[in-house]
This record gives sequence, structure tokens and C-alpha cells, in this order.
Amino acid sequence: MRKKQGFTLVELLVVISIIALLVSILLPALNQVRRTAVRAKDGTQLRGIFQGMTTYANEDKAGAYPVLSRLDRRNFTEDGDALDPFTKDRTGNLMSFLLFQGFLETPEVLISPAERSDRIRQPNLNFGAGSQAAVERDQSEFNFNEPVQAEEPKFALYDPGFRGTPIDQQENNNSEIVSTNYDGNGIGFNSYAHNTFAPASGLMADQWTTVANPKWIVLGNRGGLFAHESNPSGATDGPAEDWTPLVTPAQFAPVGVDSLTLAMFGAKDQWAGNVVMNDSSVQYWKEPNEDGPARLNFNDQFFNDNIFVLESVAAPGLNRGDYRNRENIFLRQWVVGLSESTAQTNPPSWGNLIYTGNNPFVYID
Repeated sequence: MRKKQGFTLVELLVVISIIALLVSILLPALNQVRRTAVRAKDGTQLRGIFQGMTTYANEDKAGAYPVLSRLDRRNFTEDGDALDPFTKDRTGNLMSFLLFQGFLETPEVLISPAERSDRIRQPNLNFGAGSQAAVERDQSEFNFNEPVQAEEPKFALYDPGFRGTPIDQQENNNSEIVSTNYDGNGIGFNSYAHNTFAPASGLMADQWTTVANPKWIVLGNRGGLFAHESNPSGATDGPAEDWTPLVTPAQFAPVGVDSLTLAMFGAKDQWAGNVVMNDSSVQYWKEPNEDGPARLNFNDQFFNDNIFVLESVAAPGLNRGDYRNRENIFLRQWVVGLSESTAQTNPPSWGNLIYTGNNPFVYID
């Protein structure tokens, strides 16, 4: 009777080699499937946020998306007398209003499945009211009922304590700053950027409506700082064809070439992400200035708009130094809204938009 023989060493090596080859072929495909699924889920969440905004806009006489300085004119939520009312026009208040009023069901949709920052997460929630619930509300980070940080909690339109960025200033109901998050330890509850709607007048604000250009971008994945070939330091006055993440000056590299936003969908040196058009369509862009709705006329030359750069381009015959006259898309997470006077006399440039001091307009990264 012949003895049953096992595999020879050569046979085992052949089998192992075949398995290794199959793994090397399948892994990239599996990773691509996973990236595609994450991208699709992210786009679905962005569309859901946009649909919440559209539901509100359909009830607005002008078809406008929420503008908090207009909605909270009576200052039940935040004190517009002690504060510039345009400070209400920030990302946190926009998302808080959508949640508080039921246009969004859960804050989970505000956190991208591709999120890379450990400073962005879902808030601790509270749904109740009454004395016992008030204790819980003091410990929560978002209240669906009678938010304790509101001026008049029973009449509040949103929870002003909701942080749209990790560096939002937090105020108590006496309009006093009780904490700031510029030390790098702050937490935000939102991944996404939106086109600016502050100040609430001018060409930029006119685009914050359902009746604007159907291919105008309203929401999208956030991005870092960019520079173009004619001015690599990033201090740009006009548009360009080729944009790259900012490398110099070195202090801005962490929100430029080293920005976490590049790791969400892009490559080491290039941004990619989802954007939502005003017609509710979602597109996946592989660069921040793809062929889109905005072709910028700068000195009789036409360029694609970089959605993360505030190019100094205005409508014909208008002063481009006045921020309200700008006609380009500008996606950012706003820490605070711009006042009319600031927009008119001192429009924000690329440098003072990030948290280099104690008065930033937007958060980047």
C-alpha cells in the first residue's frame, strides 16, 4: 500500500505565490470599491443637507436659504444689540437651525464618512425640557429644546452653542465670551463647507437662493489654502488656470500642502471632493477649479473659478474691492459672519481668513 504523500516544498511555494498574486490584484480593487462607497455616502449626506435647505427655501418668499441675521431679528436666540448681528451668519448657526427646526433629522449627516480630523465629531445631544432636563442640557453640546445658551430659550430658533468649526467662539446668554478654541483643543460638529451668504446683501448674497444659477455650487467638501503659478505665496489678486496646495510661507503649510482635507478624497498634492449644485445634483471634482458655472473675467481673460479662493473679480462696472460685489463661489466653514462695513472697506484676503489670530473669519482644516 502506497503512503499518502503531502505537498512538496515547491508545490507549497507555488500555491503561496499564486495567493500573493491574487491578493496584490484584488486589494487595489477592494480599496477602490471602498473609496467609491465612501464617496457615494458622502455625496448622499451633502444632498440631504441641501434638501433640508431647499425645504426651508421653498417656504421663504424670496426662495432664500437660511440667513440667521434675518431670522433672529428679534434677538431671541442671540443678542444682536450686544453683538454685530452679522456674527449670527456663521456655519454653526446654519447647521444648528436646520437641525433645530427639523429640516435635518440627525447631526450624523454633518460628519463626512471620509472625515480625517480628530477635532470633528458628533455632538452630545439633549431632546428634553424642564428642570431635570435643564441639568442635562448644561452638559450637552446641542439642545433640540430650549437651548441654555440662547437669550430666550423658549423662543430660540436654533442652539447658538452648536459649533460648526473647532474654533467657534462660545457665548453665554448674556452675550459674553465664555470660551474660545484657538488653542487647538476645540471640537467642531460639522465636516462641510458652504458658499458664503454674509453680508446679507450684494451679488454674493443674491446667489444664496433657489432661483440663482442652477449650476451654482452651494455646498461641498471643505478644502485648504491654494496658490497659483504666478504667485506661489498664495497672496492672489486674480484667478488662474493652475492651482496647487500652498507650500509657502511655511506657517501656512499645515493648512495648505499638509492639509487634512487632501486626504479625504484627493492625493498628497491635490484636492478632490463632492460639491452640490443649486439644482441638487452632486458632482465629484478632482480639482478645485474644474469646468463649472463660474467663468471669471479678469482683465479680459477668462478662468475657471477656484471654489476655495476669494478671487478679486467683480461684475462689470462694480468695485471689486467691495466683497459684496464679488461674483465667484467661495466655499468655507465660517467662524463668524462678515458685517457690511467689513465687507465694503476691508474684504478678507487669503491670509486673514485662517486662525492666525483671535479674530478669524473662517476655519481651515
